[in-house]
Amino acid sequence: MGCYVIAVGGTGNKILESVVYGACADVFQTEDEGGPRPLPKIRILAVDVDAACGNTTRAKQAADYYEQVRRMFPAKGPARRGFHAASGYFLATI
Repeated sequence: MGCYVIAVGGTGNKILESVVYGACADVFQTEDEGGPRPLPKIRILAVDVDAACGNTTRAKQAADYYEQVRRMFPAKGPARRGFHAASGYFLATI
């Protein structure tokens, strides 16, 4: 199970950037029989009229960097903290 985070405008994208940093630290978790575990996927959706806005650019760049770092970890490696949730960033301009 994953979750969606939807942001509107520059301020929303500033919050999205914080969501990416939270995902780095496995802040977002789900509960099952085995106890808490990190979310497997977080889908990040941004809606903005200005795709070149600084806040939008920083949020997208943070999500891209997050995925680059996350892919460096082996899928079946030693236990680690952070970078468990796969992310997907989608920007819609209106």
